[in-house]
Amino acid sequence: MNRWSITYNERSKLAEDMHMLLGCKRLDEDSEFSHKECGVSRMKRDQQDVGNLTEHFERFQIFEMTDFFSGELVHLTNGDVAPADIRCDLISALEKGKEGLTKFTDERLIQRRVAFHDPLLKQKAKTMNSLYDTDVLKDKKKSPVTAGRDMFRRLLIAKDAG
Repeated sequence: MNRWSITYNERSKLAEDMHMLLGCKRLDEDSEFSHKECGVSRMKRDQQDVGNLTEHFERFQIFEMTDFFSGELVHLTNGDVAPADIRCDLISALEKGKEGLTKFTDERLIQRRVAFHDPLLKQKAKTMNSLYDTDVLKDKKKSPVTAGRDMFRRLLIAKDAG
């Protein structure tokens, strides 16, 4: 017999003691343990909370369908619109991932041209964060620098302060 079957009774007792310690109780003799968070009152409260959130989303029009029909990708937190190159990269991300997976399995598992643990080539797809990147010449090399919104805000406040 293996160790698992030998220690079954001990593990069962340990599990029962742990359920008692955590406040789980049996609803009846044949049912599984249940936690306080799975009760009827908690489920009702959760349903009410979801209804309240949905009502607020609809009232403040957080997810307007006009943005989806216009074909523009809009950043939810700041309302910036993605240009065509970023939109193309974001929309085609799933296909690029599938291509990368087939290339990985083909080169490393089937044909074994590349060692399995060799580093992967970096995908240089643009995201909404690359909206704020600008290239700066430094030592005759272009290096991307992220424009800080906080710095722009500070400059505006300094300008207004005089």
